[in-house]
Amino acid sequence: MGNGNFEITIEDTTFANNTVQHAFGGGISFLFDNYAIKIANCTFKDNVAIGGNGGALYFDKDNADISIISTNFSDNRAKSGGSLYFHSETRNLVLFDLRIVGNIASREGGGIVFMVDNENVLVDQCFFQDNVAGDTGWWDYLFL
Repeated sequence: MGNGNFEITIEDTTFANNTVQHAFGGGISFLFDNYAIKIANCTFKDNVAIGGNGGALYFDKDNADISIISTNFSDNRAKSGGSLYFHSETRNLVLFDLRIVGNIASREGGGIVFMVDNENVLVDQCFFQDNVAGDTGWWDYLFL
C-alpha cells in the first residue's frame, strides 16, 4: 500500500501459522504513512518472520495512530520482535489488555521491540510471560 490518510480496523480475527521469508511481519506488515489502525479482540499465534522482524506484526513508516486492544500474541517467532516490532514515528500508540506469551526472537525483544520516536505511548494492563530473546543488540531502544 502507498501513502495516504486512511483508517484500518481489524476485529475478532485469528492470524495463525503464517510465514514470511526474509521479510517483515509474519501475520501482517504495515508499510505506509499517515494512517490510523485499530486491532481489537484478535489472536496472533504461530506466525513466523524468517530472517525478518515482527513475528506477528510489523509497523513501519511515520505519522501513525496505532491501537491494539484485547489481543493475544503467542508462539510467534522472528529475528527481532518475536510478536511485535514498531519501527516508526507514531503520533499515538496504545497497547491495552494484551497477552504476549511464549514468543521468540533470535536477537532482540522476545515480546516487543520499540524502535521508534513516539509522541504518546500507553502500555496498560498487558501480560508478558515466557518471551525469549537471543541477545540485547542495540542499547537505544526498548525491548520487552
